Amino acid sequence: MADRPTVELRGGPSYIRFEVSPPRAGVDDYMPTAIILDTGIFRGSFATSTWTGEWLALCEALAGLYHQVGQDTEARTGFSDEARINLTFKLVRLGHLDLLVEIRLHEQDTELRFWISADQTFLPLWLQAINVALAQLCTP
Repeated sequence: MADRPTVELRGGPSYIRFEVSPPRAGVDDYMPTAIILDTGIFRGSFATSTWTGEWLALCEALAGLYHQVGQDTEARTGFSDEARINLTFKLVRLGHLDLLVEIRLHEQDTELRFWISADQTFLPLWLQAINVALAQLCTP
């Protein structure tokens, strides 16, 4: 479905993309989410669900990192439902940003870890993509 709100955390050829569908009936902040990823070596996708609170925590982590540009800092956040997706952001004083993506699919007992390399200029872009996606989902 091409018109689903999409958030892509990309740096170079590697990325993780979240295609978020409207909330499930009866649970306003629980959203079916397709995950598409490319590590540069492996490409794949799977379905899970995400919570609005998890997206807000990611926004808070990205904004916190952006306010600490010029310092060595780290932030961790993630999503946990059918899959556990841990995101660890490492920002160095000179502006280089590494994102460690760790995914564990519970039912398949499968794990995947990969890095996305970017710089501090990606932080507001990623934050804006999340805000746009959440606004689209909240608009009737």
